[in-house]
Amino acid sequence: MDRERTQSRIERFLDLYKQLEDELEDKYRNARRHYSSVVFEFAKDDDSAPVRDKLDICREIRNLLTHSANLGGEPIVFLHYPPVYDNMECGGILDILEERRISHCYFGHIHGQYAARKALVGEYRGVRMHLISCDFVNFTPVLVAKG
Repeated sequence: MDRERTQSRIERFLDLYKQLEDELEDKYRNARRHYSSVVFEFAKDDDSAPVRDKLDICREIRNLLTHSANLGGEPIVFLHYPPVYDNMECGGILDILEERRISHCYFGHIHGQYAARKALVGEYRGVRMHLISCDFVNFTPVLVAKG
């Protein structure tokens, strides 16, 4: 896919996400909110059950597209969910990691030894994957360093 078409798809996605935020702002305007993100608020609402998984992925993609971090010039990302788990992968997120030449991807959410064995740790499609959920790292802070 050429860069211009990719940029157009990114802009369209971000525009649709903004429309979703605006609609949800209206929905929760007079409600007692528990979260600063109106999309996250909706994701915790029973009304979102049929689309919750897709909504979580959309939030992750939106965050990848609008926030960036780097470590000594190397682009890195932190995700809640792993982009690859067991025999599943989130192509949308992996495509962005490749496109943006992300060198390291840190993620959590995976708890327990059985689940941790299914999480991909190591290099995948040119990105070094790091599982850093608290119980997996024995509640020890993980140094995020270049190299």
